[in-house]
Amino acid sequence: MKANLMKIRFLIGILVIFLGIQLWGSCAEEVPSKGEQLYMAYCANCHGKQGEGLAALIPPLAKADYLIQHAEELPCMIRYGMSGPITVNGKEYNQPMLPLKQMTVEEIYEVSNYVLNSWGNEYRKLYQQEIELYLKRCAEKSSDK
Repeated sequence: MKANLMKIRFLIGILVIFLGIQLWGSCAEEVPSKGEQLYMAYCANCHGKQGEGLAALIPPLAKADYLIQHAEELPCMIRYGMSGPITVNGKEYNQPMLPLKQMTVEEIYEVSNYVLNSWGNEYRKLYQQEIELYLKRCAEKSSDK
């Protein structure tokens, strides 16, 4: 009888530990990537937490044809901003995007890859050396004007 009671207590202990591990694992939040953290800090106020944009004022980034077609220009858009009309998913937008000149190359790399591969966007990974090259090219173009 005493041996059976000890076995039952042991099995209950194992069960409690197992359930505790399962509950702890399911309650733990996924840590946002650096790109997501930067997006939330710099971009989400205008483009929305899920890249949905803001009505007729700010274009969406989620499933955005313009974004994928101009992916190599994205680092320059982030660093230097942009103005003038653009068409995203068949809809025209003409709200200027402010520059984020304080962002480092690494931060632009992180947020670019996050945006290009979130909310239904599927693009290849941009490498940091590419980001540096794109930023150099657009800096040269703006100094030529």
